[in-house]
Amino acid sequence: MPDFKDCCCCFEILFDEEDAEFELDFEEVQIVHTDYDPYGGPYEVIPKTYEQVLATKDKNMEDDVTVHEIPYAEVVNEHGTTVNIAYL
Repeated sequence: MPDFKDCCCCFEILFDEEDAEFELDFEEVQIVHTDYDPYGGPYEVIPKTYEQVLATKDKNMEDDVTVHEIPYAEVVNEHGTTVNIAYL
């Protein structure tokens, strides 16, 4: 169970009748933290032959990150097939 100590929800419920009943049930809870710094890095990534790290930990992001397909080319001739993967 998540720790809800920093969460706050306030409700003011007014009833016209003295005998009125009210029931509230939260079946799902999603905690959204807004106190993170914004992510300022790229949102599009082209795979490389070396490791790449996007510094997204503990950052608020405005969009999804798109990882583009690995560049791939194939040449077929009478001598066989040549495949180039991750060429630039």
